[in-house]
Amino acid sequence: MRLHRGEPIDELLARLDVIAGEVSDPSVPAEVLAHQAGLALMAGDYARAGRLNLEAADLGSQITHIYISFAVRALLLARDVDGARVAATRHQAEAAGNLLDAALDLAALAGIAALDGRHDEAIAAYREAFARLEAIHVTWLVALLGFEFVSLVGGDHPATREAAARSRAIFERIGARPWLAKLDLALAAVPARGAGARAPGSGSASKRQAVETPQG
Repeated sequence: MRLHRGEPIDELLARLDVIAGEVSDPSVPAEVLAHQAGLALMAGDYARAGRLNLEAADLGSQITHIYISFAVRALLLARDVDGARVAATRHQAEAAGNLLDAALDLAALAGIAALDGRHDEAIAAYREAFARLEAIHVTWLVALLGFEFVSLVGGDHPATREAAARSRAIFERIGARPWLAKLDLALAAVPARGAGARAPGSGSASKRQAVETPQG
């Protein structure tokens, strides 16, 4: 949570990296990669965040599906629709199939629909994903998906404005200042529409740089 509050984690990450070299459990080096992915996410380098989360998943651990789910989120924000689709399929295959996983699978389909230009379908699916997450009280993911929703669909729809307000309240409550700044930028941006929004890998860098600067 220090990462999401904009507080330094370099010392903690360095200690974790040392521990990763001393144990055989793959979950520790996977966590190093996942936290590096978190840093990339906060800096707006979504393509790198996606790659690092997939690398964490490839190491094999009991929470592989969690890393994949965050890879999906990052790849969607990178406008890498093909990569997001592959990762979403992998998540469906490897996840436990519980209520949380089902909600994240639905959110992945919503994001892919948004990048494909099927915005009515995306809005309906995001709304259902929010309802499912709220029903199981996963508030933090509600906030993150709200940011994703606004980023992919735009802030000019009643559904995204509602999601933005909900995310803002959660971010403010926990002091997640970097996310508040990212949300404001997403609301001010005009997202690409339709299939033209697709870009492999980091192909969305020029658009992202126009609305967001790295926050570290």
